[in-house]
Amino acid sequence: MWWGFGYVKAEADENGEFRLSGLDFQADPVVFTDDLTSMLRLRRRMQSVCLDANGVEERTYASDEVLLAPGWDESERIRMTRTPFRAQNRDDSGWFIEPLPIAPERAGDGDRAAAWPPELLCWERAGRLVAVREEAVHVMNLPAGYTVDLDAEGMVQIVADDGKVVFDRTG
Repeated sequence: MWWGFGYVKAEADENGEFRLSGLDFQADPVVFTDDLTSMLRLRRRMQSVCLDANGVEERTYASDEVLLAPGWDESERIRMTRTPFRAQNRDDSGWFIEPLPIAPERAGDGDRAAAWPPELLCWERAGRLVAVREEAVHVMNLPAGYTVDLDAEGMVQIVADDGKVVFDRTG
């Protein structure tokens, strides 16, 4: 069963007692572990971000895919934008991540992924991003239309779909 970001399963042991296990986001997000600490911590943080921003959640699951621009994983700052799901990918979370600052030739409004040549972009399961940049996963339950800037310390700014800044760490 899905619980928050990750999948949890209940299995009976040899004594008929049930044991819960969940995906191990700290080691390998496709392997199950009896330690649910990382999954529960992620869920708490994701919910906290949504409550701080506006109280609305649009779920992203570990198995959903995120579209990534080159350099996102090495950049000190990144921008995440969530659009409605792309029809060509049924597992699409709607999230696109790109490095900051945005190059002038890639500036513009609308679907940020459209500013990049498609052959440079790649898809990755959201659960795999925990090991690379966990703070990016913390914001993934924000709804479509939201834009989030992050740095090594976490969220810098969240802008809602109506253009209103709902979080700004700098001011």
